[in-house]
Amino acid sequence: MSAKKTSDDWLMSEVTAGRIDTVALSFADRLGAWRGKRVPAKDFVEHGSTTLGFCDGMIVCDIQCGVIEETPFSNFSTGYPDLHVTLDPREARPMGWRPREAYVFGVPSDRHGTSLSVAPSAVLQSVLRRLEAVGLVVTTSAELSGAFFDSDAKPNQAFTADEERHLPFLWLNALTASWIPVRYCHPGFDPGSFRLGIDELSPLELAQAIVVAKGAAKELARVEGGDAIFMTRRPGGAEPALLQVTVTLKPFQELSTELLECLLGEARPLLYPSVNAMRMTDVPVVLSTRGEVSILTVSASAEADSATVLATVLAAVGAALDGVQTPGSRIDALSRSAQLLESYWLRDWLGEPFLENSIPLFEHEAALFASAVTDWEIERYWGVA
Repeated sequence: MSAKKTSDDWLMSEVTAGRIDTVALSFADRLGAWRGKRVPAKDFVEHGSTTLGFCDGMIVCDIQCGVIEETPFSNFSTGYPDLHVTLDPREARPMGWRPREAYVFGVPSDRHGTSLSVAPSAVLQSVLRRLEAVGLVVTTSAELSGAFFDSDAKPNQAFTADEERHLPFLWLNALTASWIPVRYCHPGFDPGSFRLGIDELSPLELAQAIVVAKGAAKELARVEGGDAIFMTRRPGGAEPALLQVTVTLKPFQELSTELLECLLGEARPLLYPSVNAMRMTDVPVVLSTRGEVSILTVSASAEADSATVLATVLAAVGAALDGVQTPGSRIDALSRSAQLLESYWLRDWLGEPFLENSIPLFEHEAALFASAVTDWEIERYWGVA
């Protein structure tokens, strides 16, 4: 994190002092879920920078860790060879909610060390390099919303006077101890809901911070016998759970709100990656200025992978600065995700391999939803809805 509080030998000193004994060697999958394995911290420090293999199906799996034949990068016929993640002890951070543990993240690559073009974190790196090449400095912040539920799947009244079991307080404390610059955790409109604010970080650091924040929320909630839920639309919920990202561009750039909304309308499955999330009516975009900088705020689904959201938003900025004036068609249903490949700017900025492996998974979710619609529902609503 940019909020780093110590020197590059922090992990070594913590291991030597006996305060850290385990490290989670980590990467994020295509939906921003935390993946990896735990190893003895002493071995990791003594070995130094380490490259580990993980099943490459994890970078194209669905929300239930399922794999399908239609993803060209990895499927039943490829044999699921390893992807590789290089992890550096100097990048380790404390895991603020797990005593004596630390974590470190890496970017998935192939066996030659080339970043995988289907990995969201690698796509975000690529987009950032292009923006930096034209002199843009990008920083980002975010607000993440969701809800805590108890063991009976009822909203957990998480905001209570009892700090010992005050989940938002415990969560904030855990993230602060993990060196994530959190600003607040406010209650939302719905029972059990929350809104977490994260201060400015580089886009890559913010993407990682959101993965960590979600993982910490789920672990802390499970200790209480419940869960933290980041579904965009929840039963009984009046407000959608969103990931709102704010992008600051320096120097100032002249951008059009209308054009950006049209461009992001073409990319909606990347920002709202489920059937229910796609029922959001639009992709809200707010533009403002502050001195010498441009500020852009975009709302996506809280379900979405943070690296994918940031890469897509920044790619839209890049496309707008490139002079794209004729956006394609807005995508209103997950079943129409193949339209992503019809967009020149998405292919140019995010890469065809990334889109070609995302589309089958979106279509798979849409097909599962369609198969769950019963004949009664069809007959009930036919000719009326």
